Formats: sequence, C-alpha cells, structure tokens
Amino acid sequence: MTLIVGLIHDGIPYLASDSCSSNGYTYNLTAGSKLFVNGGLSIGYTSSFRMAQLLEYSFAPPKRPKDTPALTYLARDVVPSLRKLFKEGGYGTVTHNEETGGQFLVVLDEQLFTVQSDFSVSAWREPFAAVGSGEQAALGALWATDGLKLPPEQRLLLALEAAESVIPTVRSPFYLMAGAEVEPLERVYSLTSPG
Repeated sequence: MTLIVGLIHDGIPYLASDSCSSNGYTYNLTAGSKLFVNGGLSIGYTSSFRMAQLLEYSFAPPKRPKDTPALTYLARDVVPSLRKLFKEGGYGTVTHNEETGGQFLVVLDEQLFTVQSDFSVSAWREPFAAVGSGEQAALGALWATDGLKLPPEQRLLLALEAAESVIPTVRSPFYLMAGAEVEPLERVYSLTSPG
C-alpha cells in the first residue's frame, strides 16, 4: 500500500514515491525511498519490501539484445528472469497454477512501464503513470496538470499530495528520482502547501 508516480517531461524520466508501509489498518514510514536503478532500469516499487530487496540487491537484468524494443525486452527477457529470481528468493505465490508476484513501475528508454502482479508488462500511452493504493487520485492530478507549464517536480508532488489527502495508505515524506539520484521531494513545489 503505497504510491509510485512516473512522469516523462521534455524527454527526461522522473519517478517519485511516498514513504508509507501499511497493512490497511496501521502504518509506519520507511527509512528510505522506494526508488532505485538496477542495470539501466529505473524502478519504483509497491507490494512488498521482499520483492524490492530481490529487485535491488539480487536481480541481474539480462543483457538486452541489440535493436530489441523496450517492451519486447521487458516481457521476453526481463520477466522470465524475475519469475526465476522470485521463486528462488521465496517471494510470490502460486494459486490454482497461477503464479503471482508484485507490482512496480519501470523506466526504460524514456518510457514508462508497469510490471503487474501476474508478470504482464504494460506500456503507458500517456507521459505519466502511477501504481499503488493512491494510483487513481494521483492519475487524476497528473491528468489535470497535463499541459500546464509546471515543473515536473511540482506535478509529481501535487499527485502525491492529492493521494495523501484522500488515501490513508499514502504518506509523506516524498522522494524524487531524476536519473539515478534520489532526493527528498520538497513541499516548496506544491500549490497546496502554505508558504
């Protein structure tokens, strides 16, 4: 239960996250961000800290064959490696012969993708995306600010704040990743924060 938002602005990809860890009844705040880079993949995760640890510390993305489109590479090469990793790492479930994992956003080639819990890969048509319990509120805010001349940091912060205002499992502090650097996303960008 969390929120990861992605945005492509002037060809530059951005990811942002909240800090909530929740079972739906209680929550605590994570010590760090839910964003990282591994093997050329920028990732923002939901679902499970175990999944995130496997993705960040144990996953070695397969070599991308030359001229392979990003979606093909993710679906054909990355996902089978992830399924194997999750199984070996004790993460995921099999119910009625159906294998499930977790959900996360991926940036590759300045495009946004979602890896779903059934291991399908979705490419986003819009230059923005969101996953997690605050997804709908964040997507509404990103849609409403599309076309406005706002800095990308401000749009992402507004999306996170919109979700935080109505979703009990989305909480600040918020983090921003542009390139490989992760930093706090300061409320100075917000239209809704005082000062």
